[in-house]
Amino acid sequence: MMYENGVLTCEITGGEVFVHPNAKEILEFALKKFKKVGILTNGTLLKKDILELLINYKEKIVIGISLDSINSEKHDNFRGKKIHLTKLVKL
Repeated sequence: MMYENGVLTCEITGGEVFVHPNAKEILEFALKKFKKVGILTNGTLLKKDILELLINYKEKIVIGISLDSINSEKHDNFRGKKIHLTKLVKL
């Protein structure tokens, strides 16, 4: 209904997007309905199937990856778990 009324973009946010068990299906639906889709993620749950989808639709997707610090120790402390910050930066 939004697209039919002139809304051309969709932003998917809310905590960590990819925690939702149907995140891929939601993303696929949004990609079919909107000209541009934005996603805000911390990047830690990007699995192969999601990455492939993002690559296939790279012209339609804007990805924001949240980093809490450029210092790995501070970033991990803030998140409460060890995250490979260098892996996130490579995304």
